[in-house]
Amino acid sequence: ANVMKGLANLLPRSELQASFLGMVANDRTGAEYCKGLAAQGVTPLLLTSSSGAPSAIALCLVTPDGQRTMRTCLGASLELSTFGMVPQGWAEGLRLLHCEGYCLYRAALAKQMMQAAHAAGAQVSLDLASFE
Repeated sequence: ANVMKGLANLLPRSELQASFLGMVANDRTGAEYCKGLAAQGVTPLLLTSSSGAPSAIALCLVTPDGQRTMRTCLGASLELSTFGMVPQGWAEGLRLLHCEGYCLYRAALAKQMMQAAHAAGAQVSLDLASFE
């Protein structure tokens, strides 16, 4: 989401419309996430889980000397698991599909999204920095 926020804030909206596809819970965190994306100019394409799993969160631990580590709970986001769940028309006008490392927890879905993006004539980028 941070990459999409950055792109949305760097380029004029006439040149770029950034969107973020994911899944959240019907909870306060999910609502704040959706609101935060929109406030930064990113169109939220967020499905809502009904399983009871919470929206994903990250905890950042920082030591007094500045070392940091992050722990994540992917929660409801992991429930976006099949290509059939992806909203129709998501690739219309697509120029770039940016995949964060966490999408590799659902490798088949990631592969299908990348193939669909390629078929739509879009470029694909993969950021492994967030994958453990």
